[in-house]
Amino acid sequence: MTTGENIFTISAEGAWTGHSACADRQFDALCECESVTVQKPAALPPTSGVADVRDVMRSIVTGVCLATTYRETPEGLEHDAQTVNSLTEVSMSPPLVSICLPRDSPFLQDLRSSLSWGISILDVCGDDIAVQFAQDRPARASALAGLGLTPAPRTGALVMPGRSWLECELFRCVDAGDHTVVIGEVLSAQLAVGRPPLIYLDGQFRVA
Repeated sequence: MTTGENIFTISAEGAWTGHSACADRQFDALCECESVTVQKPAALPPTSGVADVRDVMRSIVTGVCLATTYRETPEGLEHDAQTVNSLTEVSMSPPLVSICLPRDSPFLQDLRSSLSWGISILDVCGDDIAVQFAQDRPARASALAGLGLTPAPRTGALVMPGRSWLECELFRCVDAGDHTVVIGEVLSAQLAVGRPPLIYLDGQFRVA
């Protein structure tokens, strides 16, 4: 065994032993096992640049969602939708979730005005939708017309029928650097069980 290499012994029941050339540790197996060798990854020198932070964050798996809101016009409600991959659970009592949006986003301006937003969880067949709604506002408006969204029952924000979705009322906005953390209180929700979710990893949409 070379220095820096770890050997783990894994049983059929999930019990495991290990020996580290670095720490010289032994873990007792609970049953007869088969040994496998896992190479310890090489450590890179620490850095603090913006690009390096972005690369690290892109290595984290996130879900992909379609956020919606609207603005009031003399002709009625004008809806908008935008792809996000920052949906996070904040609290269960009250039920709060958050997304992050650029501070100069027109979508954020509409959300602050309407105080309402919806979010639909994209499944594995939603990669085309995710790409369409990651574009600028005119392109999103054109794509939205043919998507077939329906108004959520409490706020009128649009959601995707047949997908899991949340309908939210604006709870708080927190400016943080070049983004704003938008926290919403969930007013209603629907769970759809079916295809696996769409995920985002290393700059690409993938199957979970």
